[in-house]
Amino acid sequence: MPIKNKSLVFQQTLNRIIYTNMIKNIICLIMSAMMLACTNKLKQEIDTSNYKLITIDEIPENAGLKYSEVFDSIKIIPLETTDESLIGRIDKVIYHDNRIYVMDQVLSKSVLAFNSDGKYLFNIGNNGKGPGEYDEPNDIAIDQFSNKIMIWCNNNRKILSYYFDGTFFEEIKLDYLFDSFSVVGPGIFALYIDRTNYVDNGIKIKHHLLIVNKSGEVLKHEFEFGNLTKGGFNFFNNNIHSYSVSPGYSNSIFRIGPDSISLKYQIEFGKHTIPEDFFKFPKYIFNEELEHSDYAFLKSFSESENYLLFSFVYKSMIYNGFYFKKEEKLYFANLFLNDFAGLVKGGAILTGNNDLFLSYFEPYQIESIKDILNRSQNDNIQIKNELLNMIQNSNVDSRMSEYKNLIKSATFSISKKQNEIINAINPSDNPVLILYYLRKIA
Repeated sequence: MPIKNKSLVFQQTLNRIIYTNMIKNIICLIMSAMMLACTNKLKQEIDTSNYKLITIDEIPENAGLKYSEVFDSIKIIPLETTDESLIGRIDKVIYHDNRIYVMDQVLSKSVLAFNSDGKYLFNIGNNGKGPGEYDEPNDIAIDQFSNKIMIWCNNNRKILSYYFDGTFFEEIKLDYLFDSFSVVGPGIFALYIDRTNYVDNGIKIKHHLLIVNKSGEVLKHEFEFGNLTKGGFNFFNNNIHSYSVSPGYSNSIFRIGPDSISLKYQIEFGKHTIPEDFFKFPKYIFNEELEHSDYAFLKSFSESENYLLFSFVYKSMIYNGFYFKKEEKLYFANLFLNDFAGLVKGGAILTGNNDLFLSYFEPYQIESIKDILNRSQNDNIQIKNELLNMIQNSNVDSRMSEYKNLIKSATFSISKKQNEIINAINPSDNPVLILYYLRKIA
């Protein structure tokens, strides 16, 4: 058998090497293209072509509003206090289909169900680590696609799904640690991770917002991590008729869906807007500087068909804003006077549904309100005098002066039924909900 020419053998070997490397390069190019296509699919441009700009040019340090200026009426709902229904703290509340669902992470570590009058019904699910159980609820949401209520448990990394009578339906394992979630499609979840970095099981997450399916597959991501976290877990809109999210310190509200994200509202604070250079500070410096600055930022929001309610922070004070969509009219204040329905005042609005909104107050100071109502015999002039006397006995600063002006301009109208509800509340009772009906502007 003849021996091949050495140069020919060398050339054939060289050709094979070149061919092999070429194939490898082609494969690498194909893989890179596939990865790039996958990345582009996960991250798409946010649609900013159609959004509403809400401008707040000036922020008074003491801005007052009477309830009658923004609300048509309110309903006071004492949550029944029994051994089975004791609430340590309201961390989140949802009003859905004439039922109230309260998440308590402190005392009961459960989700409690009440009817629309505050009567305790049952707990959703049971505490524990077995199937259908949770050791602590970290967030709750309504799944309108399957008509269920869902509870997220961080420790067990699972979303538990229940019928509205509290019966367990299924659990969904998601191998993420997140702070808030919403159901944005059948079996599709929006997760918000409020962190500056996140590496778990060798997987590095780089975005605050993940859209995932029931298998945990990431369908879309947005809002890359920075060096700041906002805290809390109410990043999503609580109204089940739309799905929105507000990233920390963005002053923006985005509409989200299974395959799209678009800018819906931009809250513009003018000269009070946090400058870009501020965000370069480490978190501890950022928080300290922000507290003593002249800048404002969006804290939370809740939306219905006709209204957008939001809270923002300015000079360490919380302001509540009420935007009437059809009239494009905005009210905001950090000082409120309940000039009807028993004088009690709630904190920040927690949830909304069908143009109804909820907040709550702790009843430990209810005795002073009872005294005012009982001494005044529900007389408008007497109520004013009682409230003004109370202010005169305290240090009168600019905030109290504004409150005094609100009292003088108010007309108090408190029904016998409202008075009876207030007098039945004890300081050690469960928190008391306030259901707000916003007024229609002509």
